[in-house]
Amino acid sequence: MSNSYSLSPAADFAALSAEHLAIMTVVDAIQNVDVPALQGEHTAGFAATAGVIVVEEYTTGAGDWTCPADVHEIEVMVVAGGGSGGSVAAESKGGGGGGGGAVGVYRLGVNPGAVIPYTVGAGGTQPATGDIDGNDGSDSIFGEITVAGGIKGLKATTYTGGNGADIGALTGGAGGGISTIGGTSEWTTAYIGEMSGAGGGGGATISGANGGRSVYAIGGESYGRSGGGGASFGDGGDGGPGNDENGVAGAVNTGGGGGGASGFSVAKYGGAGGSGYIKITYRK
Repeated sequence: MSNSYSLSPAADFAALSAEHLAIMTVVDAIQNVDVPALQGEHTAGFAATAGVIVVEEYTTGAGDWTCPADVHEIEVMVVAGGGSGGSVAAESKGGGGGGGGAVGVYRLGVNPGAVIPYTVGAGGTQPATGDIDGNDGSDSIFGEITVAGGIKGLKATTYTGGNGADIGALTGGAGGGISTIGGTSEWTTAYIGEMSGAGGGGGATISGANGGRSVYAIGGESYGRSGGGGASFGDGGDGGPGNDENGVAGAVNTGGGGGGASGFSVAKYGGAGGSGYIKITYRK
């Protein structure tokens, strides 16, 4: 599925960059990065060129993107799918949350008429029964760029949250062990760069842990005995909010991990991972 919209030249990059500025504010709060400098870097590539800014969004499936006439540079954001949370049998335990998918933002030179294949990674599917692990998120692909999906959360008897996805030299946050918060993602300190996924929180017999922090968002909180999903472009899903509750799914098109299930008297299932997302921006 794709969406496309344009901004008038008068709007320039201010309207397009509003969401990015909010993202950079989160980065600034966590890493003390110079937000105005990053925003300036982000804007500079297109600001010197006249024309209308076009944004195309792809939210599911696979296909081909054809470069329009007179377009020689694009910016691409690629978000992979998150892992799903672990399930639980009829026992007082909780599954680990799924890890967040990786995120990459790239500025690419292109030739008009070029055809570039893409795939939007799916989130890990919800486990079909109790007492089994979740499922890994799928990679998102744009041309020769592959961004890795988050790792599954493990079943309640193991408790462990899934690792966040690696990307390049950046290691994804580690999945939490029993009652342990998932590891934080890593991010290159520039707007054009890459971010690993945050780790899912560990489940427990008493109280599960939060998913790991991300420079884009905070991992899902946990309730009861299950682990929250790791963050990616958006929050991970919460763990099951009480006894005998399924984990909450990561939101669509965020790459967030699904929360782990919370058990007591019946089998329950981890939440599905959030699906991936691709956004292409250019001047025309």
